[in-house]
Amino acid sequence: MNTPEQGYRRTRIATAAVAALGVTVLGGSASLAYLGTHQPEVVTTATQTDASAHVPSFGSAPRVTAPGVGSPNSASSSGTTHARTHGS
Repeated sequence: MNTPEQGYRRTRIATAAVAALGVTVLGGSASLAYLGTHQPEVVTTATQTDASAHVPSFGSAPRVTAPGVGSPNSASSSGTTHARTHGS
């Protein structure tokens, strides 16, 4: 190291190498984190296709009555709904 410029040159090269290493480590850790959470496509087989062909049943449909019309089992004979909400 005869001149100060050579020391600065070595420092710049070392700084660039450390920065490149940091960028590489950051990119590698981000890709590994993504691959750790990524769900691969599921390959279906004949037995899985037969099992998934069954459509689940969610029970019977709910009974809906029009507003102002009482249900046949209600004790109130006014025919109006008692709870009304306006807005949110």
